[in-house]
Amino acid sequence: MQTLLERELANIGLSEKAVRVYLASLELGPSPVQQISKKAAVNRPTAYVMIEALTEKGLMSSFEKGKKRFFKAENPEQLLSLVNQEKQSLETKEISIKKILPELKKLLSYSNDRPGVSFYEGIEGVVALRSDVLRSGEKELFELVPLDEVRKYISDDAPPDDLRHSIKRNLKIRSVYTSARGPVLKHSHTNVETRFIPASKIKLGCEVIIYGDKTALLTFAGKPIGAMIQSKEIAETMKSLFSFVWNEAEKGN
Repeated sequence: MQTLLERELANIGLSEKAVRVYLASLELGPSPVQQISKKAAVNRPTAYVMIEALTEKGLMSSFEKGKKRFFKAENPEQLLSLVNQEKQSLETKEISIKKILPELKKLLSYSNDRPGVSFYEGIEGVVALRSDVLRSGEKELFELVPLDEVRKYISDDAPPDDLRHSIKRNLKIRSVYTSARGPVLKHSHTNVETRFIPASKIKLGCEVIIYGDKTALLTFAGKPIGAMIQSKEIAETMKSLFSFVWNEAEKGN
């Protein structure tokens, strides 16, 4: 169990073994490394390494007497000097960071122009991605849905989350879907409008959801995987493609 002295010295950044060597040296006075290592309960090579580290911090020094080298701890007041040096170093670093911060922020603005991409795995990841869609503050959402694939994970009896949330937040949804069963979706609320398109006209390998400047892609082949791309240009392109498909689709019954 660490003593109070050991804990406090560790708080200023000294390692456990460095603390033991330093305290042993304080108690022994000038001593050869063998005595210090024994008192500190560390092996001799470790004691040399700790002494070197403490010497670099100004907490220990050495001298030769006869044919032997002795090591001694410096006055404990040196600990305050060490802390003050670290404080000055931190202040210097703070000044340097403040000096380059404007340029760093410019680089950040450049990177913000690049599309941001997030990936989601498993049904939990897909649920998280769909939650982001429904929690967004957008007033309009567009989606292309391979309904038969989606229904493998979301049954016909599942609560219609899109519809419920759209009514609650006045979110307008336009959805184009394919299904081997034909035009099966029938939403009775003005917020949601669906259109069916036969698979012979378009091959939907994944669900596509476009909202604001984000485009979500969800694939249900094997393990569900999702990706969300945040880019105004990509979202605008996908909206144009959606409009083309929307005009080609038949209105659901």
